[in-house]
Amino acid sequence: MLEPVSPQPWIELRKDILTEDQCRPWILPAVYEQARSGARGYLSEFRTAAALFLSFTGIDYDHDQAAGQKLDQFTRWVQTVVAQYDGSVLQLTMGDKGSYLYAVFGAPIAHNDDAIRAVYAALALQDVPAEFNWIKDVKIGVTQGQMRTGTYGGSSRRTYGAQGDKVNLAARLMQAAEYGVVCDRAIYLATQARLGFEQLVPVTVKGVQDPVEIFRPTGEKIRLERKHVPMVGRLSEQIQIGRFLQTTKHGPGKVLILDLKTLMIAGEINVGNGPENLIRWDDRVYVANSGGWTVDNKIHVIDIDSDFVIDSVVVGDNPTDLVADLNGDIWVLCKGKVEYDQYWNIVDETNSEIYVIDSEDLSIKKSFAIGQTGDFFNPARLACSHDGTNIYYLESDGIYKMGIGDSGPPVSPIINRSFYGLDVDQKNGTIFCRLCSPPL
Repeated sequence: MLEPVSPQPWIELRKDILTEDQCRPWILPAVYEQARSGARGYLSEFRTAAALFLSFTGIDYDHDQAAGQKLDQFTRWVQTVVAQYDGSVLQLTMGDKGSYLYAVFGAPIAHNDDAIRAVYAALALQDVPAEFNWIKDVKIGVTQGQMRTGTYGGSSRRTYGAQGDKVNLAARLMQAAEYGVVCDRAIYLATQARLGFEQLVPVTVKGVQDPVEIFRPTGEKIRLERKHVPMVGRLSEQIQIGRFLQTTKHGPGKVLILDLKTLMIAGEINVGNGPENLIRWDDRVYVANSGGWTVDNKIHVIDIDSDFVIDSVVVGDNPTDLVADLNGDIWVLCKGKVEYDQYWNIVDETNSEIYVIDSEDLSIKKSFAIGQTGDFFNPARLACSHDGTNIYYLESDGIYKMGIGDSGPPVSPIINRSFYGLDVDQKNGTIFCRLCSPPL
C-alpha cells in the first residue's frame, strides 16, 4: 500500500534575510539599477542582439578539490572581459563533457555596434591568460539576430535572459568550431568593415535545414579605400585643423576657437581632462570636464573677451552636462565615478549629483545627490524649461522635473519611461526625448 507523504514546504524566508550588498553581485548591473529604482521589471521584447557561447574543458569537478575556486576565477575573468565591451554574462553550465558560458551584447544595454563588441570580446576571450593554464579547448560561437529578451520566471524566482534561434545557433557554432572563434554571416556582414575574416566550409548543425555559412575573424584591420575630394584653396586650413585636432586628441583637454568667416581655428584654450560640454552665459563660457578615461571634478570658466580661463569651480566627480536657469545660475550634472577591482567588483563609488553655481561670484549655491553611479544607469542629460524656471534630467526610469527654487530632488519621474536623449524647445517648452524602449 502506498501511503501519502506529508508535505514539506520550503521554510519561508524573511524579506530581510539577505542584504542588498549580498544580492547585488548576483544581479546584472542594469537589472539591479532598474530594480533599485522601483520599476516593475523589464518588458519582454524582440530586439537585435549578439550571442556569444564559450566552451572550455580542463576542470575536474569530481576529483579536484580546487575545482570550485578555479571555475570561480575563470568565470570572473570572462565577466571582466565581457563587461569591458558592455555585454552581460547570462549563464554558466557545467558538465562532464565540458562547460560553457553564455553572454549577450545588446541586452539589456543596446549599442549601435553590438556585433563588433561581441567579436572583440570573443577575440580577447580566446587568448586565455597563463594564470588559467588549466583551461583547455576554448571554442567560441558568435551570432547576431532578433531575440526575445526580458524577464523569465515567476513572481518568486526570475532572471533576465535572451532567447531565440540565433542564440541556439551560437551554441551550435561553438560545438562545431574546431578551435577559436566562429561567427555566422550576420556577424560577418556587420563587422567586415573593421575586421578581416576567413570564410570556412559551411557546416550542418542541428535545428537548421541548410548548411550554415561560417567565418573566422582574423583580427586584421581592413583599410578601406575612400574617395577624398580636395577642398580647393583650403590646404593650409586643412593642415592647421589637422594639427590642432591631433593635439586635442592626444594632449590635454582643449577648447578650440573657430573663426566662422575664414573657417580657420583661431586659437585654443587649455581646460581640464575630457571636456564634455560647455555653455555660454553673459561674457563667460563654462566648460564641464568629465575626466575622459580619468576622473575630473572642475568647471573651467573662460572669459570670451580675452579667451583665457579666469577661474575654476570644484563640483562632483565627472561633470558632463550644464544649463543656465532664469536667474543665470549654472546647473551642473555630475555623473559620479565608479572603480572596480580585477574581478570587476565595485570597490569605490561616488554619488551622482547636481550642483548649482552662482554665475556672479562662482560660489556653490546648493548641491544634492540624485543617485549612485552604479554600472550603467547613472543619471544623464540636463535641460532647462523655456521660461528658465524648471530643470529636467534623465534617469533609468524616466524624466525628472524640479523647480529652480526646490531644495532637493524629486522623488518620482513625471514621465515613467526610458529615454536616451532630452531637450526642450526654448520657444514653446515642448520636451523632446529619444526613445529607449517601449513603456512598461
